[in-house]
Amino acid sequence: MAIASASPTELTKNVTLRIDGREVTVADGTTILEAAAQLGIEIPALCHDPRYDPVGVCRMCVVDVGARVYAAACVRPCEEGMEVSTKNAQLERQRSMLTELLLSDQPDPERDPKETTTGDNELLVLVRQYGLSKQDGLPQGQGRGIDDSNPVISVNHDACILCDRCVRACDDIQGNDVIGRSGKGYTTRIAFDLNDPMGESSCVTCGECVAACPTGALTNKPLHGVPIRPREELRQVESVCPYCGVGCALTFHVDDERHAIAFAEGRDQPGSKGRLCVKGRYGWDYARSPQRLTVPLIRRDDSYPKGPLSSDVKGNGRGQRKPGGLVDYDEVMPHFREATWEEALDLIATRLVAIRDEHGPGSIAGFGSAKCSNEEAYLFQKLIRAGFGTNNVDHCTRLCHASSVAALFEGIGSGAVSTTYGDIVNADVAILTGSNAAANHPVASSFFKQAQRRGTKLIVVDPRRERMAEHADIYCQIKPGTDVAFYNGIMHEIIERGLIDREFIAHRTTSYGELAKMVKQYPPERAGQICGVAPAVIREVARLWGEAGAGIVFWGMGISQHTTGTDNARCLIALCAITGNVGRPGTGLHPLRGQNNVQGASDVGLIPMFYPDYQPVDRPAVRERFEAAWGCSLDPQRGLTVTEIV
Repeated sequence: MAIASASPTELTKNVTLRIDGREVTVADGTTILEAAAQLGIEIPALCHDPRYDPVGVCRMCVVDVGARVYAAACVRPCEEGMEVSTKNAQLERQRSMLTELLLSDQPDPERDPKETTTGDNELLVLVRQYGLSKQDGLPQGQGRGIDDSNPVISVNHDACILCDRCVRACDDIQGNDVIGRSGKGYTTRIAFDLNDPMGESSCVTCGECVAACPTGALTNKPLHGVPIRPREELRQVESVCPYCGVGCALTFHVDDERHAIAFAEGRDQPGSKGRLCVKGRYGWDYARSPQRLTVPLIRRDDSYPKGPLSSDVKGNGRGQRKPGGLVDYDEVMPHFREATWEEALDLIATRLVAIRDEHGPGSIAGFGSAKCSNEEAYLFQKLIRAGFGTNNVDHCTRLCHASSVAALFEGIGSGAVSTTYGDIVNADVAILTGSNAAANHPVASSFFKQAQRRGTKLIVVDPRRERMAEHADIYCQIKPGTDVAFYNGIMHEIIERGLIDREFIAHRTTSYGELAKMVKQYPPERAGQICGVAPAVIREVARLWGEAGAGIVFWGMGISQHTTGTDNARCLIALCAITGNVGRPGTGLHPLRGQNNVQGASDVGLIPMFYPDYQPVDRPAVRERFEAAWGCSLDPQRGLTVTEIV
């Protein structure tokens, strides 16, 4: 299965039609709504969202196609020679009547739906467009209730128009299948699980349903005491989520009067496509936490001795931690005093220089953070190396994917990922191993679930049966620590069946003979005995992977945080290499990063063995180049890692 240019695809059939007198040519299967959008013609549609499969339930988008009845533009495909009218007096009367009926059933006293934090209320836009107001003769709702059981989302069933956008957001985008319908006729309403309160259901509070709702039936509650205000009164700041390594694009809506984030929403970018998880959408309370440090603090001279914050601190008599490990700041803070930045920086510099001068540069070490920007990480490693003369600088990659990076450098020449989350849609088979993605990388897991529903075979390998196992075509519950045996067994079967990509191996790999000889010792029977997976299952996984046109691998820290972490990652690299699953759409290797900038921090040298751009610190020519650039002498020896330092 060699890498080659894509073969010419079958020509797509096109159809030509006229919409409001304007001609347009579109691909066969395009809906009237999509064709009209290409012409810049806007058709109202309350139940439609381009990310979801159309359902045509609101009937607001009906158009005249010359048939006996009007057609819903969101579901009606275009036809050759079709004449479409999107606006005429009768259509406008019908849309106005539908809007008025929906308005009559809205819950607030003025019968006008309120603005929501997710955007303009689409129903209210139509109300204003048609100049409508509540009419006394129209029917009114009897009250279906408000569900405030969720800590950050409020559900007003009376504002719901049953457009099913929240249902499709939960099912089609997030893949959680929490929201459905219950009741009949007028009593029909959206339901969570088995008609449970939202806060007691299996809802993960990603907020995708809130972002989808067109009427304010699902709304965000005020975050950490910051009242909700119209978005035009807030300042928008585009950013990237600082939590996990998915890197979701988001927009903060900032209340400058209160110096607080009012709410956050996803931004439509290729990586995350507007999706967020509970942390990215709602996890901003720490910014206003009363325990957040806003000024430097210096320990008082009469404070208790330095040591663990626990009940055995001598001279104190009381514990310094609350239940759950939280620091009791009311007890701790009296031992510190506020200081200016100048005083604090002078104290730090003076004492660190004194330690270096007395005990040598190797007595100092610096721990950076993968939550810092590239610029901050670069400056920090330069401070430790150029300022204190040591390479003892590291960050959380050592406890994360350092073993994966080592294997990737060795195997493909780069310590970075070679594919994206979204590329799984182009894969025939995907392996997810050593990862609780649904909890640790929720947005990435939504792409995995979505791809599986669309036909990608998903193989989940993990000793712990986590949530993604429920979405797997094959789940392999291996014994802890037997990853190498499991993947050796798969490679043995692939080689035995002749499912390898011989051309890719010949032109793009080395040492295939040694690998084949080694995995020959692991037939499925032996591998299965070691890892606890039936030989038939190992053979089926090997068949699926070997016969796939494109295969992709994602792994988490269940692979890397292990005594054989590097070997585990080597197996995954070899599995892709012998089948040619690198460098094409729907293929590649992707370690799921734990923090938002592990890759960038490593790239700029926040690790003890490399300068920026992974240039070895113990190579004289490299060191001399950095000495010339930084104007100082540098340590010729590799530094200590986090685990060696502590």
